Amino acid sequence: MTSHPEDLLSAYVDDEISEEERQVIEAHLVSCESCQSFVDELYSFKLQMQTILTLEQPSVQFETRVMQAIRQQSTDFRTTWLTLPLIAMMLLSAVGITMALMYGKFIHGFIRLFVAIVYAITHMVSEIPFVSISVIVVSLFVLVASIYSLRRVLQLTPVERG
Repeated sequence: MTSHPEDLLSAYVDDEISEEERQVIEAHLVSCESCQSFVDELYSFKLQMQTILTLEQPSVQFETRVMQAIRQQSTDFRTTWLTLPLIAMMLLSAVGITMALMYGKFIHGFIRLFVAIVYAITHMVSEIPFVSISVIVVSLFVLVASIYSLRRVLQLTPVERG
């Protein structure tokens, strides 16, 4: 066998391979020292694990303690389940307030910019004599028409005097 059956060595140690594969691996182990040392390490590790597992026996009250811990965790979960929506609402509120403050400043800045643009446009328009004269003439016309309309409305008719 020219290649190393590394993927089969663990199965070989755990007795999880067919008889044909076992014979091929044993023939390879006779001629390959690195694979043989790897198998020896696997056997040593397997023996250590078996020793550890046989030394640790659960106590009589182990099941009772595990069940109490599970009940405690389920109670904690219910409490957590109720607090999670509250925490989420608080976080969303904080984000909302932050966004409102940011957009509030943005809107305030936009309004100030709009006012400055309107002021600049009116200032430029007032510099043009034709527009200024036109505005004055139209204003006087509206003033005269308003006075005339008010005078007619406020005059008493002869029918109302009697």
